[in-house]
Amino acid sequence: MKHFTTTAITLCLAALLVGACVPLPAPSTPQPAALAAAPAPAGEWRTYTDAEVGFSLPMPAYWTSEALPDQTDTLHGAAFTGPEGGVEVYWGTGFGGACPEGTEPVQLAQGEAQACHATQADGTEVWSQTGYQVEGGNAFSVRAYTTNADPASHDLILQVLGTLTFMPLEQPQAAAGAIRPTGMTPDGQEDGNCVLPSGEICGAWQYHGRDHGCRL
Repeated sequence: MKHFTTTAITLCLAALLVGACVPLPAPSTPQPAALAAAPAPAGEWRTYTDAEVGFSLPMPAYWTSEALPDQTDTLHGAAFTGPEGGVEVYWGTGFGGACPEGTEPVQLAQGEAQACHATQADGTEVWSQTGYQVEGGNAFSVRAYTTNADPASHDLILQVLGTLTFMPLEQPQAAAGAIRPTGMTPDGQEDGNCVLPSGEICGAWQYHGRDHGCRL
């Protein structure tokens, strides 16, 4: 009996020692929940419109605009810039050039257009020679660029470019009774048109002062 008791005590001590050597699992440290990235605020935008030239460009309110020096007598431009980069709009004649690094489509307000695209060694990008012809209006060429490699700058420049809208030139309304030279009189002299208060249009030589009508 004494031998059994000694053996039992020995086994119990051994079990306690083995249990003391088994490492207990470390308490888990609660990890903070991942925070969803909030979208960057759009901020205030303003719209630059040149109805005389025929284009409109919404942009962040902190961007600036300025006229560019004329490159030729027939090639004019305006620049719109911010810390992310800028958009330059040119109009007139004399566009052209090669695209050594190829083209890629960019989105304008009126649809997709092809642009020469280049990525510089510092990660900045340039989109150039983006052409658009307004029916009855000006021919345009657009250049856009980033000033840093931040993807947010890339996205903003393309967003601004995507709002660029081209439009026909505003046509001045002729005043009642105005004469504009658009034809010839029966004797071969240059003639004009009369726009009467009623909206009727006739050649100036046909205009009858007494009844304010067109003489047949």
